[in-house]
Amino acid sequence: MKRAWVMAAGIFLLAAGAVFAQAPAPPEEALAAMARLKFLVGSWKGDAVMTMGPGATEEVAQTEMVESRLDGLLLVVEGVGTSKRSSQAVVHHAVAMISYDVASKQYRVIAYRQDGQSVTATAKFLDDGNFQWGFDMPGRSIRYTITDAKGDWHEIGEFSADGKTWTQFLELQLKRTS
Repeated sequence: MKRAWVMAAGIFLLAAGAVFAQAPAPPEEALAAMARLKFLVGSWKGDAVMTMGPGATEEVAQTEMVESRLDGLLLVVEGVGTSKRSSQAVVHHAVAMISYDVASKQYRVIAYRQDGQSVTATAKFLDDGNFQWGFDMPGRSIRYTITDAKGDWHEIGEFSADGKTWTQFLELQLKRTS
């Protein structure tokens, strides 16, 4: 009897191993959705202007590195902005992951900043083809709109207290370096 159990367990483990060894194919819907963001993949460099408070702006040298991972199911984006007044001063440093959730039919963005804060945001393509992601915070909403302008990356960041009136606080103008 013990021998039969051992044999049955062995057959089960062999069969299970064959099933688990075959990785499932990525969902076609997610691959197609993520392919729309392929224009972002690469290294980017350029300028940004950030509003740091009432009447205070900061001119920034901005870099963005975007890599495709998991066979195209995930984009990893790292952005670093350094002050043009002092190239040693990091004004902004963030890492984000962009994916497409088939169940909710939405893009998801999880972004982390150098100060330890993070946000989970939703994103979408607008009717004009621009990519927009955003999130709500207590008392305001934040949104970023990325335009693929003839191979350049143009991005506007805006906030709103009422969801109707938007105020710009960021503008990026980047060129692909690779």
